[in-house]
Amino acid sequence: MAQVEARAKYAAQREFPDADILHPMWDIDHLMRGVEAISNYPIGEFHRTFRDFYEALESPAEFVSDASRVDDRTWEIHKSFTITPDNRIEDVLDVALVAATDDGDSIEVGPEPTDYEYAITAGMPMMDFADDFDFEAEFHEIVVANLMAQVRDLYLHMGEQPPEEYQIEGFGKFSINGDRTHAEWRGVTDENGDLIGPK
Repeated sequence: MAQVEARAKYAAQREFPDADILHPMWDIDHLMRGVEAISNYPIGEFHRTFRDFYEALESPAEFVSDASRVDDRTWEIHKSFTITPDNRIEDVLDVALVAATDDGDSIEVGPEPTDYEYAITAGMPMMDFADDFDFEAEFHEIVVANLMAQVRDLYLHMGEQPPEEYQIEGFGKFSINGDRTHAEWRGVTDENGDLIGPK
């Protein structure tokens, strides 16, 4: 039933684009604009403005004052940017982090967009990069893939097959309808096949 509702909301948003029906980050068309923007972002600027995202994904505890009560599986690391009407990156925000603590509270660090009409957020859990990982050669592809995987997950969220170019492996949304399929696509499950991380 939730997937039917998601499809109906997406259809209504496309029919009435000025209406406030979907949060922009749950609108496929909006996310596709983000994919275009990050794909065409000058690589030198990317290396300069997205370095903190890479560092936070690798060592999120270094970005908070006290991470001793945080379960590492709950880290959400976000990197947001704004786009122009012709889908170019305009501003890049500092990295932001969210995590659950063992007493049921949460830690939140860094800025999130106040208005998502022109904002896009890449988001992933903590990552274990290989010793020979080359930031300048490889990280841009990871961020592009994350946004493409978010598009993929919005189709799965509606119970639909993603277009072929978006049928990629990797981490997209943290939680959607149809979590079992979602978990298999993104490869983040526990021994019972359940999603790991915050809902």
